[in-house]
Amino acid sequence: MPIFLIVLGIGLVSIVLRGKVDALFGVLQDDFTGSNNFVAWLMAFAFIGFVGSLNKDLRPLTNAFSALIVVALLLANKNFFSEFERQALQ
Repeated sequence: MPIFLIVLGIGLVSIVLRGKVDALFGVLQDDFTGSNNFVAWLMAFAFIGFVGSLNKDLRPLTNAFSALIVVALLLANKNFFSEFERQALQ
C-alpha cells in the first residue's frame, strides 16, 4: 500500500507540474458520469472485496477475480496502451 501511495503522489505532483489539472478533472468527470462509466466496475470490485473480507478461505479466489477486473478494464479500452505510450513519450 505505501508503494501505491508513493506512485500516486508522484503522479499527482507530475500532473500539477505539467499544468494538466483541468484535463485530469475533465477525464475523471467523463469516467464517472459518461455513458460508459466505471460505476458498475467499482460496484463489482467492492462486492468481490466484501466477499473476500468475510471469508478468508475465499481470499485467493477473490484476489484472482480482482485481477481479472483490472485486466478487463485495461483491455476494454482498446487504445489504452498506445495512448499510455504516447503520453509517456511527450
